[in-house]
Amino acid sequence: MLESEAYFHSACEMSPDGIFVTDAQGTGLYTNRRWQEMVGLSREASLQTDWSLAVHPDDREVRVPGWSQSAFGAKEFEAEFRIQHPSGRVRWVQSRSRPLYHLNGELRGHVGTVQDITDRKRMEQRMAVQYAAGRAMGEAREQEAGLASIVEQVGVALSANTGGLWLRNPETGLLQCRSYWSASPITCDPFEALSRSLSFRVGESLPGRVLSTDNPAWIEDIAVDADMPRKDAAATCGLRSAVAFPIRTGGATLGVMEFLWSTS
Repeated sequence: MLESEAYFHSACEMSPDGIFVTDAQGTGLYTNRRWQEMVGLSREASLQTDWSLAVHPDDREVRVPGWSQSAFGAKEFEAEFRIQHPSGRVRWVQSRSRPLYHLNGELRGHVGTVQDITDRKRMEQRMAVQYAAGRAMGEAREQEAGLASIVEQVGVALSANTGGLWLRNPETGLLQCRSYWSASPITCDPFEALSRSLSFRVGESLPGRVLSTDNPAWIEDIAVDADMPRKDAAATCGLRSAVAFPIRTGGATLGVMEFLWSTS
């Protein structure tokens, strides 16, 4: 028995996914290295700290009771939710667990996995952006009005705090912020004011980077980004992460949409 458990622990430590084992009440008995890295806890702390505190506050009220019901009801559990590292970094994960039984049929506990699905979620967000953009452009009578509508629609779809529309000045070739949106009741006035006052060359700052590559770009931590001249204003507004997408229509790139969050 001890030898089989040693094999189990060795295999778990090499797994690219987080793995956990609990007792029948859902109390942690084991977590592997990957689980600890994802949640930001040491091995000892991972067994002593309430794991639900790592769940993003916006997901906690739904996912934690769901796990508890599965644990006490000896049922399988599967859910997608966000976890928030102590550094503030947010990752999407998919968690699965199933009950374990003693030979006599009595519930022993649960074993589960936690898989990082952030890249998949980002791809889904990109698809949502493309759909919202196409719909707004199709309904708009004027191109710029349609693009401004896209910023709000996509910002809501991405649960962003704020977002801006950057279009290229036909005379100077510089990117300029032509429209801005913030999720009520959040206000990001200092960041918006600075954004509207600046112009970026192709390749400069986040909007310029996207325009130069014609591909989306992410900033997980604005504070440490080497080419983010608005980082101080972002910090003032509590904005920590950002993403920007090229706006394409008819084979041409018209500009860039930029969105920011208070989490990273």
